[in-house]
Amino acid sequence: MAKEQRRISIDPALWEAVEAAARVKGIATNAYVEQALHLAIGPFDIIQKAADLALAAQTSAAETVERLNVIADYIVDAHRANAKSG
Repeated sequence: MAKEQRRISIDPALWEAVEAAARVKGIATNAYVEQALHLAIGPFDIIQKAADLALAAQTSAAETVERLNVIADYIVDAHRANAKSG
């Protein structure tokens, strides 16, 4: 998968701070920015996974409720049929 290069405008003072931080860590500036973005975005990935799991649980619960309703309807119908015949 090819990476798409994007260019954005950054305040020069902010960029100087990023470059200084990258030098302190001993890594390239672009690698430092990439790490920072991954750290910033990472929690959102976790939140998305939690939302996906919650949706799956909700779907499962809805299916369980539907199954219980079918069973309840069967019991009610069987009771009515028994009451009519008895």
